[in-house]
Amino acid sequence: MDAGKSKDGSPLSWEVRFNVAVGVAEALDYLHTEASKHVIHRDVKSSNILLSKELEPQVIKFFDIINIEITIL
Repeated sequence: MDAGKSKDGSPLSWEVRFNVAVGVAEALDYLHTEASKHVIHRDVKSSNILLSKELEPQVIKFFDIINIEITIL
């Protein structure tokens, strides 16, 4: 699938694009704050985000991640 286009080649609606952006933001928030070990992805770009059949974003390529321990005082 080409960037910004659906399977049939038509452009993705702005609503779908917005939902993808929000989904990616939620995934990164989870990795940074809620995962049992906090994770920094370090290589977030459009080619590392896949869309499921339901157009849900999937953040991939975790080769360059950093696990960090955060102590809150």
